[in-house]
Amino acid sequence: MRLQFNDDEQAIHDAFATFFAKECPTEVVREAAPLGFSRDLWQKLGETGVPIMALPENYGGGGANLRELGIVVGLAGSSIAPVPLVEHAVATRLLARLSETETDLAQYLISDESAIATLALRPISSKDSTANLLPAGAIANTFVALHGNDLIAVTSPPPLISLANTADLPIANREIANSEIANSEIALPDILATATEATFHFSRAVSEWQALTATAICGLGQRALQIGVDYALERQQFDRPIGSFQAVQHGLADAATELEAAYYLCQRALWMLDNEAENAPDTTAPSTTAQTFAAMAFLFTSEAAQRATAASLHYHGGYGYAEEYDIGLYYRRAKGWSLIYGSPAQEYQRLADTLLGPIAVA
Repeated sequence: MRLQFNDDEQAIHDAFATFFAKECPTEVVREAAPLGFSRDLWQKLGETGVPIMALPENYGGGGANLRELGIVVGLAGSSIAPVPLVEHAVATRLLARLSETETDLAQYLISDESAIATLALRPISSKDSTANLLPAGAIANTFVALHGNDLIAVTSPPPLISLANTADLPIANREIANSEIANSEIALPDILATATEATFHFSRAVSEWQALTATAICGLGQRALQIGVDYALERQQFDRPIGSFQAVQHGLADAATELEAAYYLCQRALWMLDNEAENAPDTTAPSTTAQTFAAMAFLFTSEAAQRATAASLHYHGGYGYAEEYDIGLYYRRAKGWSLIYGSPAQEYQRLADTLLGPIAVA
């Protein structure tokens, strides 16, 4: 695994660092609340080709790997950009893997460059007809879900109203049409795969979402830490910057160390997904190792970013809670982005069961 950028990767980083600095100042983030989506920014991002950069070239994409996509995702995270880049990229990659032609894929995007696809992160019982707490569900035209034993794609108009949440995330509950749901606006779901094939592709997509979301959260944490450092160098107390106090330095150094480790773990997870999961010897199940690294990256980075944003907010004192200070935006999103997958305790338990096997309780 290589950590240093090559020339192409450095060019991607430099180009999109400039893009987000110009197109996504925090004013754009604030204006996108409470829905948490800027259609103008999404369209501008679409013009760069980023939403489809990780699709295969024969499906009209850029053929980029997850590491290259992760560069842009990390920069989007550092700007807390109100666009569903991760959800859309993961869902369209999944749809492409299960579509026979570019035309088959295009039907889910409604031939609209601003259309959005997303993924239901939790399996849905065959007895249920609702995908709950769908990330980007408030703005997506198409969502993919594991419904019982079937992997399905549902196309319907988005509600454009998010469920109440403190992180301004565009989450929503979405209905799955069946014979018992009489709603002409919801197309009958397309069955993309069934049985073990459905489980394999769903697990692969969830792992991609975890690794990419971890990368975005890492970018968020790094930017929040920089905000804290800048403030500590500016804020005067006892006639000197608070950054000169050893306790403040220790807190910022601890956060920086954790985020550096989180970054390496995210890169490892993306590399594993790029190089191992697609070539899993048993195609009925995704690579356990790649899945494990994705889950580890998501959990570790989530905690590291929350601690970094909390430390930065703490060193702002009372100003950290004032709406006009940007650190509050990062603090709330560090919490919200980490919780969108569900309870961290459940994911820790699933990860432990994967590594150690289920432990019998007497």
